[in-house]
Amino acid sequence: MANLVIQTAFLGDLLLAIPLLKQVKRSFPNEKLYLVCRKGLGPVITELQLADVVVEVDKKKSSSIREAKKKLRPVQFTNIFCPHQSIRSALLVLSLKKKRAIGFYDWWNSWIFHSRIRRPMDLPDALRQVALVTLADSKFDVKFDGESTDFLNGGLQNYHLPIVDFREQSIPDWADMQCPIDVSKIIEKKVFLAPGSTWNTKRWGREHYIQLSHWLKDLGYQVELLGSPEERELCQSIADQVPGLQNHAGKTSLIETLALLRTGQALVCNDSGAMHMAAVVGLPTVAVFGPTTLDLGYRPWQSRAIVVQNNLLDCRPCGLHGAQRCPLGHHQCMKDLKVERVIQAFSKLLTIPESLEI
Repeated sequence: MANLVIQTAFLGDLLLAIPLLKQVKRSFPNEKLYLVCRKGLGPVITELQLADVVVEVDKKKSSSIREAKKKLRPVQFTNIFCPHQSIRSALLVLSLKKKRAIGFYDWWNSWIFHSRIRRPMDLPDALRQVALVTLADSKFDVKFDGESTDFLNGGLQNYHLPIVDFREQSIPDWADMQCPIDVSKIIEKKVFLAPGSTWNTKRWGREHYIQLSHWLKDLGYQVELLGSPEERELCQSIADQVPGLQNHAGKTSLIETLALLRTGQALVCNDSGAMHMAAVVGLPTVAVFGPTTLDLGYRPWQSRAIVVQNNLLDCRPCGLHGAQRCPLGHHQCMKDLKVERVIQAFSKLLTIPESLEI
């Protein structure tokens, strides 16, 4: 027998499913764990040993979905957990032999799932996803109900502030997304910057990252840039303006990027996959939030993190994921978010004396 998790969303969503994957293994230690994920993301899950079998799908190709079904249909699944709320994922669940299919409640999916719960929107997304296990493991249900309430509405009453410090709130062991990554050496005063995002409106300005890089270099920090192949040009345009910056964008796999992050002292990034990768390795992080807000649930899921945001705009959030263009045309959530505020957060994170902040 085996269990299956279906999470075919973007990298960040998959990394936020790590507590779910870990808990399914704890709840069913004698059964194999299968995972269906987006094409290209499988190797990092395999390397981290979070699932026994990983099946990748290209959701744009029907042939890829057919191939995934062919691999999965011979397996007898005890439970199928589906945190991804899409019709494609639901139809994949429907096509597989199963004893129990578990998903989030929607008006149309009662004929697909045997057990459903309403998605707990008042919790961070990592806890939303792992909440599905409460329908399969009564012992975990007791633990979840008893310990997740600290995170209701974020657990902190300061989500509206310009700087939100998550160091005040520890993540329970059963919900931790950190994974062991072996590296030979952690380099002091080495900082990573990840200026990219799939969504353009989530990107803090290039000029802002250039200013921040100069400040870090003046303090003696080694600054290195990370990103996807699509973000390499953006990262290089920053490196070209600051002598000595190293650009890794597009040169490393996901598991290599995790190992690289493990060697640093901190990360400054946007609300992006890099933020969640830093949580996997426990790297202290300053995350810049623009069109998205913390009450959507996609906070950095670790205790060594600070979020910086432009908290004075009524138009935030303008969407669940951001957009390619600002709907109002001004993009003030990022343009007006000054470098000084990020420097202030970074100084808090690494306890730099105030006299050296700016």
